Amino acid sequence: MKKYQILMTIAFLGMLFLSCAKSADDENTNTIIDKPENQKTVANTLVANLPTLIENTDFIVFSIQNNEVREQKRSSYASDDWYNNYLDNLMFQNIKTQETHILTKKKIKIISFERLIDSLTPSLNTTIYQVIDSFPNNEKQEAFTALYLSTNAGRNFTKITKTNEHLKNWKYIPATENIYFTTNDDIDNNRKLNDKDSQSMHSVSTNDFIRNNLLVEELKNLN
Repeated sequence: MKKYQILMTIAFLGMLFLSCAKSADDENTNTIIDKPENQKTVANTLVANLPTLIENTDFIVFSIQNNEVREQKRSSYASDDWYNNYLDNLMFQNIKTQETHILTKKKIKIISFERLIDSLTPSLNTTIYQVIDSFPNNEKQEAFTALYLSTNAGRNFTKITKTNEHLKNWKYIPATENIYFTTNDDIDNNRKLNDKDSQSMHSVSTNDFIRNNLLVEELKNLN
């Protein structure tokens, strides 16, 4: 059996726990609530953290995060503070040419990202991300976790899950060169998961990032 190891895991968990290594919480998603009136944002800039070398490549990666400073009239807690525990972007730099590029121009929050490595497949060139890319308009809506893939150098950043899907968990099987994942599906498109919604299983190839739906007819026949 092929062996693999995860070299790099950076997980930023907020007040509500969305994910752990190789999984997204299938019970809790987050909502946005307006900031208390007694808080005023006086500084809101993106800053870079110290870089990490992506081993066996010519790249280092800087994590980019919001550095928000608030002025408070009295002690209080803003329920949307959990967003600030996640990353806003990643900056990749070629250590030979000094060229830099960002992961994406989208407005996102990166919950976690991990590089996949298979000791028997040195050509494996895939990093997996758990991302929030759709932000609720009110407290009745939920922020779904999306699955993204890119090359290890931060190129070809590709969304794998659909807009109405919340990533539940995932697993990489080297022998198949596929990532398998399950989603909770918002069937009624109300941006909230409930007993009217469903769950489904999918796979995505680490070679071409092409997704396939799994066991659709088989599960229909069982129900």
